[in-house]
Amino acid sequence: MTIDILKNALADLKTDSNVESSAIISNDGILVTSDLDSNLNAETIASMTSVVRNSAILAMQAVGKKSINRLIIENDDGTKMVTVCAGSKVMVTALVEPDKDTMLCCDKISKTAEVVKLYFE
Repeated sequence: MTIDILKNALADLKTDSNVESSAIISNDGILVTSDLDSNLNAETIASMTSVVRNSAILAMQAVGKKSINRLIIENDDGTKMVTVCAGSKVMVTALVEPDKDTMLCCDKISKTAEVVKLYFE
């Protein structure tokens, strides 16, 4: 039942913000659920996203900050991977197309993360 609610949250995110695809990933890299394209290996994306998130946390701690809220990775064509922490156990990661408003998408991803957080706290 909960997995259906989480899948619906990702479907709503895709509709509301026009993100290309998204996933809910545990902080230790386990894929909870996703709507990632079939040509992407969702488990690999999940584990790599976890490594990047944990590395970013260590980097922020090195400069005196306690944690992170959001990561944005952008490639040359403007495609972005946006990861938003959803509490202390999971994160929501979304692929955002180059021509989409990044900050609007970040707001929508953050709202999805708040919904997801309810099921993991």
